[in-house]
Amino acid sequence: MVDEDGAMVGIVPFEQALARARKAELDLCEISPTAKPPVCRIMDYGKHLYQQKKKEHEAERKRQTQEQKQLRLRSFRIDKHDLEIKVKQTRQFIENGDQVLFTLQFRARENDRPEMGRDVLLGIAKAVADVAQISSKPNKEGKRMTMLLTPVPNIATVVAKLRAERERLAKEKGITLEPEVLPEDDSNAPDDDDDDEKSDDGKAE
Repeated sequence: MVDEDGAMVGIVPFEQALARARKAELDLCEISPTAKPPVCRIMDYGKHLYQQKKKEHEAERKRQTQEQKQLRLRSFRIDKHDLEIKVKQTRQFIENGDQVLFTLQFRARENDRPEMGRDVLLGIAKAVADVAQISSKPNKEGKRMTMLLTPVPNIATVVAKLRAERERLAKEKGITLEPEVLPEDDSNAPDDDDDDEKSDDGKAE
């Protein structure tokens, strides 16, 4: 049994635990029914429910204010420089507290190599693993593969530490950091459906 102060009391008879809860004008709640013996805690159950609902409301509020940015890759044959840009954009969006939805296009014979696209997307996820987590794993449907990244828990604290470290390193090197400007995402970019049936040399398959 766990008492009203959160201290582990140990194994006590049910009647004794219930009597102690009543004496404190609190409730005896089973918090681990599968344990042997079951674990109970003395608490104000009404207050516990209120705190749980409050946490759920706060989580929902944060979820609703979180934007979803979109980044598109026209092929898994993306060159190193373009890939670095995508990684940088991803980091900026995530550090701003936004989700990032990736859409990778497969063209012609590329559809036979889904693992190549998966490796590219997972590579991006790995590059920003300190600030982002995979919410939806790479999944191919038709000629597109998608992946969703979301900020890690306590992203604000993580970002504050990262920025403090960047500022420290910049100061040591005598560099002035430029203010970060959030880039545009690809949500308004034209769709590539018209090019889906073309091969790498631009000819129809």
